[in-house]
Order: sequence, then C-alpha cells, then structure tokens
Amino acid sequence: MSQRRRSTRPEPPRKAVACADEAPPTDRPGLAGAVLVFAAALLVRSIAALQLGATPLYQTPQLDALEYLTWAQQIAAGNFLWPVPPPHGLGYPGFLGLLLALFDGSSDAARGVQALLGAGTCVLVALAGSRAFGRRAGIAAGLVLAAQGPLVFTEVSLLGEGLLLFLLTGALAVFRLVRPPLLCGAGAGALLGLAVLVRPTALVLLPVLAAGLWLEKREDRRSPLAAGLLLACCLLVVGPVVGKISRVNGAFVPVQGHGGLNFYIGNSPLGEGLPAKRLGRGWEMLATEALRAGHTTPAAQDRYYLKKTLGEIGEHPGAFAGLLARKAFWLLQADEVRDTHSYAFFRSQTSILRLLPGFGLLLALAGAGLVAAARRGAPQPVLLAVLLVLAATTIFLVVGSRYRLPLVPVLALYAGLGAVSLFTAARERRTRDLAVLAATALGLWGLSHAWRHAPTHNFAEEWTMTGASLEKREIWPEALAAYERSLAADAAYVPALEGLGRTRIKRNDLAGAEQVLRQALRIEPDAQRAHHYLGVVLQQTGRPAEAVAELRAAHALAPDD
Repeated sequence: MSQRRRSTRPEPPRKAVACADEAPPTDRPGLAGAVLVFAAALLVRSIAALQLGATPLYQTPQLDALEYLTWAQQIAAGNFLWPVPPPHGLGYPGFLGLLLALFDGSSDAARGVQALLGAGTCVLVALAGSRAFGRRAGIAAGLVLAAQGPLVFTEVSLLGEGLLLFLLTGALAVFRLVRPPLLCGAGAGALLGLAVLVRPTALVLLPVLAAGLWLEKREDRRSPLAAGLLLACCLLVVGPVVGKISRVNGAFVPVQGHGGLNFYIGNSPLGEGLPAKRLGRGWEMLATEALRAGHTTPAAQDRYYLKKTLGEIGEHPGAFAGLLARKAFWLLQADEVRDTHSYAFFRSQTSILRLLPGFGLLLALAGAGLVAAARRGAPQPVLLAVLLVLAATTIFLVVGSRYRLPLVPVLALYAGLGAVSLFTAARERRTRDLAVLAATALGLWGLSHAWRHAPTHNFAEEWTMTGASLEKREIWPEALAAYERSLAADAAYVPALEGLGRTRIKRNDLAGAEQVLRQALRIEPDAQRAHHYLGVVLQQTGRPAEAVAELRAAHALAPDD
C-alpha cells in the first residue's frame, strides 16, 4: 500500500494574534524616541512645578485640590473613614495618600511623582501612536502631548486628572500593543477599572473597548472570551469599591456623590451648561436646594436634581437642544473654561505656561491627522469611537477645562500624524495634499478661537482664594493685598469682602471688619458668612443683641453649617 507523499512546500508562518489591526513595520518609537518624549515631558513639567511653587494658591490648595489633599492625608494617617457622600472618586485620594505616606507627607514629592506619571502618559501615547500611524507620528504625538499647557498644569497639581489620563492612556496602549487577546482584555479591563475609581465617567469606554476587541479580531475564537474578560476585570476592580461606598452611604453611589447636582448644572436648559455657579450665595443656594426641600440623604438629593433637570428639559425641549449645540461648540474652543480654578490665572503667573500651546493647536493638528488617516485608509475606528464617546460624555455632562481633558491624549494621537503629514507634504512639495491638510488645520484653529469665556478671565475668585491661602499661613499683609486685588477685579465680589472682613477680625481691626461686612450685606443680603462674621464683630464690640440677630440670620440661611 503506497503512502501519500508529504508536501515539501514550507508552510507560511502563522499570523500573530494581535489585539488590534496589524501595525506598519515601524510600529515602535524606539528607545531613543521614547527617551526623547519622556525627557521633554518631564523637563516641561518640572519647570512648571518649580514656577507654580511660588504661587500661594499652589502652595496652599483650595477647593477641589484641598478636598483631595485632606482626604489623602487622612488615608496616609491610617484613617479610612469614607466621606458621606464622597466628593470625588477614591482612586486619586488613595494614590495621593500612598505618596504622602511614602514621602513623609510631602506634597512637593507627590507632585514630583505625578510629573513622572505625566511623562509616562506621553510615552504611552507615543507607543500607541507608533502602532497606529508609524514611528514618526507616534513620537510627534508624544511631543505634542508633552507640551500641552493645560495638561501640564493639571498633572503637577493636586488634582485627579493626571492619574486618570495615565490609566486611560494605559488601557488604550494595552489595547493597541498587547497581542494575546486574553492578556489584552485583562490588562485593558483592569486599567480601565482603576480609571473609573478616579472618575466614574471613564466607564463609558468599557463597551467601546470590549466591542473593539471582539470585532477587530472576530476571526480569532478567543475574541469573545477576551471581550468578556475585559468587562469582568473592569467590574472586578470597581465592584467592591462601589459596594463599600454604597453601604457607607446607605444607598447606591456610583463611585462618587453629587452626580445629580452636576447633571443639573450641565443640562438645565435654563443654564449655560458650564460650571457657571461660582463661590458665593448663588452656589450655596443651588447646592443646598435639595436639602432645603427636605431631601436629607445623598441619594435622595441626587434624585431631586435629576428630576428637576428632566422636568426643565420636558418644559423647554428647544432650549435644551440649543444648550447641547452651544456645549458642543464650547467643547471645541481653545479657551479653557474655569471649573475649579481658571487656568488663565495660573498662565498669567508663570512664564512656562504662557509659552506652551493649548487646545486650539491640538485640535487643529488633530483635524489634519484625521484627514491624513482617512486619505491613507487607516482612520483607526476604535480610537475614533473612543474620541467620539468621550466628546459626547462631556457634552451631556459639563463642559469645562478639566472635564474635557480625557479627550486630549486621543486628540494627540491624531495630532502627531497631522504634524508629520503636514511636514512631509511640505518637504515633498505635494501642493494639493498640503493645501487640504493646511486648510483643515487653519479652519479648526479659527473655529476654536471663535468664542472667549469672559468670566474665566475675571480673576476675582482666584485672588480671593489666594487671600484665603495666605490667611491660612498667617501672612496677613499679603492676604489683605490679595483680597484687595480681588475687589479691584470685581468691586461687588462678596466672597472677597467676607475674606477681607475675616482677616481684619483676626488682626483685631474690628471697625474695618464691620465696614466691609456691612458692605457685603448691602450687595448680597443673604450672604451667610457675612452675617456670621458680622455677628462675631458685634459680639466682640459689646453689642450682644445685634450679634444674636446676625448669628440667627446666618443659621437660618445655612442650618447645616
């Protein structure tokens, strides 16, 4: 019986299973490229941290940064009590608390680690960009991100977005770079879960990455399992924390509280969809409205604001559609709309931030990159879906400087390709290609500079917060000067008058304190703190009946304070 002859033709090598489409040959930035990106990013962040260190508001944080720092200090001291409701996700306070514990409570050392983390984010973008669009585009993407002024400021501040972007970019890099599907799904899912603990809106990327993992490699039998593993690993990280928070709060809380209030601020058709309610009685009245309506638990207050928002949308559907359109336009503007502090204020205080480009140039280059990617047939649909989902999430919540930061690394991926494509077209004298790319970039540059948010450039609030920082450090003359600068920016800014009165009380200038506090109450009769501080002045100057009246007025305006 004859045996069948075996073919001597060599079998073609099996195609390696990848987590995404096959990359071009030059799909790594190389060691030199990665070092260049990391060094440039770290240098810029180090200079920014050094210059910002001379500003009182950076040395002694206020508002969100103070909330993060206070919670982190409690964690570093071994106090693991959870705030009710948690004002932020646990991720960043836990990370910062670990750094404070390791570095003997030094916030400067923590900022140094965050600068390293920010440089790492730039390298991750370079890696992902190289895989998607080639080595030169990847290195360019990393350098574009390294020089993004608003991002640099945030990454060296005591704010959670630097960690958030590192984790989100890490998840995208794993998705693009890790070849075994199961390892890709597990790694991307775990990193995304950690990002959700920093800011719960990161969860919107879960279905995008899971679907991308499944569909891009649907010929691999393991792709459905890998997508399921991505979902499972993400939820495995998030689930225990959500369970703990919900038990402490007595109701379901998705990572952090105040979701209903934020939803109302961003989506009330009677508002502007921006963080417009600032320090003062307007903010206090809005933030306590649910409590004054009898809703005492965080969950009940969230339901109150959600119901109020949906009711207003139902009554004013046309205004709501217009609001979404305006928010979409604000999303594309180069101006950094104030959320916690005005980026423009810190930019005015430091030369390095004045030199660094912002969102306008990033958007222009990214637009050119999108056109170049489409013309070469490599638009990277998963990255595009991530960008669109993040943009939609911002539009349907609140548009502000920190709220849109998650878009920045994804835009940088396309911006790197845009920069390289423009340079190559100019060098090779491809006039038609250069005209198309340049027209796209210039058009988006012009569009991004159409609107300017004037309230963001009134620094009365920042000077008041500067005064509060100096007051906390008992640097009285400079604190008084900061409050005066606030009033020079806005003579009717009540929080500045309250701060001025409080500082004068501490310096035993009771007559001067009474003068500015009465001025504050003439401007805003319901200014709760002005009533309180005036009551203190009246008590110390021997007018007990008037003091009691002022203190009762303060208590009536804020019973829970």
